[in-house]
Amino acid sequence: MRKFLVFVNIGLLFILAIAGCKKGGSPVVTPVNPIDTNPVTGSTNVYVSGISNNEAIYWKDNSPVILGSFGSTANKIIINGTDVYVAGATNVTAVANAVYWKNGNIVNLGAGYAYGIAVSGTDVYVAGDVINTTGTMAAVWKNGVLTTLGIGQIAAIQVIGTDVYMAGFAMDVNGTSFATYWKNNTPVTLDQGEATAIALVGTDVYVAGNSYQSAVYWKNGTKVVLTANSGTMDMAVSGSDIYISGTSLVGQAFFGGYWKNGVQTLFNKTNTSVGGIAVSGSNVYVAGLSINSNQQNTATLFNNGMPTLLSSGGTTDFATSVAVVTH
Repeated sequence: MRKFLVFVNIGLLFILAIAGCKKGGSPVVTPVNPIDTNPVTGSTNVYVSGISNNEAIYWKDNSPVILGSFGSTANKIIINGTDVYVAGATNVTAVANAVYWKNGNIVNLGAGYAYGIAVSGTDVYVAGDVINTTGTMAAVWKNGVLTTLGIGQIAAIQVIGTDVYMAGFAMDVNGTSFATYWKNNTPVTLDQGEATAIALVGTDVYVAGNSYQSAVYWKNGTKVVLTANSGTMDMAVSGSDIYISGTSLVGQAFFGGYWKNGVQTLFNKTNTSVGGIAVSGSNVYVAGLSINSNQQNTATLFNNGMPTLLSSGGTTDFATSVAVVTH
């Protein structure tokens, strides 16, 4: 199942991950006390990628910028200097095409899907997957040149100095997925499941993921279980604090939220699901979706748990990632 399809269906993540799982402890839903609910000021810009009306889009301070046509997706947004990069996919004659946009200008990478993007100097790295005669292959493009890394998928990428770190999953000959991260294309197998995000803190490698129907993370290969019946999506680092976004099933309802240093906060709004996360000062921004009164997915940005609706609602609307720039 492709990562961007998980984004656009609030229940799909849990239909796939929880079906048939053993019962586990459910987290307590704790209303969020807003830390700072002031609107975005001129000194801070908040960029959110996503899907609205079946089109790739991003919002800058809640104002939309349409990137692609019908069937396109915007999966990850980053800011490098004054440039806005968005990784995603377009749909060309029913064939998915991995792409990224730089300041709204599209760069085609070929058949496949792009989920992560990083920039180092003049080099642009894009992570995702491609399909060939062997199957779905974990893929990374450097300046448009494709390298495949075996059967699997890459969901996230970071470049630290001369080292390239990626997270996703690799599949064995029996079709079992294993959470994996790659350093300079060399795989490190973690456990059965999938990795969704990766971050470096000093010499420590943190990887968020999902394993045995639980949200988890690994620190230098050692697994820490966060919450059962839950899934992670993204990770952010602020100082020595580690933030991981994710969604939990509580009773019959889904709640989006995040973990800070392993402690979970769920937003006080039912039927939500989340994607990317960013932290700026005391503000924790989480992109995702909520369900409107017409039972439609609505792209939503949560700032310390307070929702701002970015779209009017649709079957595929979702805010996939968020980046914050403070001037």
